[in-house]
Amino acid sequence: MPADRVELVLDGGGTSSFWWATKNAWLGLIDVAGLALDALSGGSDGEPSAPESRECVCVARCKVAGSSGCYSEAIA
Repeated sequence: MPADRVELVLDGGGTSSFWWATKNAWLGLIDVAGLALDALSGGSDGEPSAPESRECVCVARCKVAGSSGCYSEAIA
């Protein structure tokens, strides 16, 4: 099983997968999508991103208006 996934067993016997991505994975996705990173913080309160941060909030926008079908600010 990948290190970024946990399988949860539900009370009814079913299962569900919980996935997460690293900061570097998000930064790569933002780049591949043709977006520019506008802001990066270490949590929803806007604290600075640090190696020990448990959260990552990325704000990205189109590099050029109208490119890749993107016409307004996007939040990753």
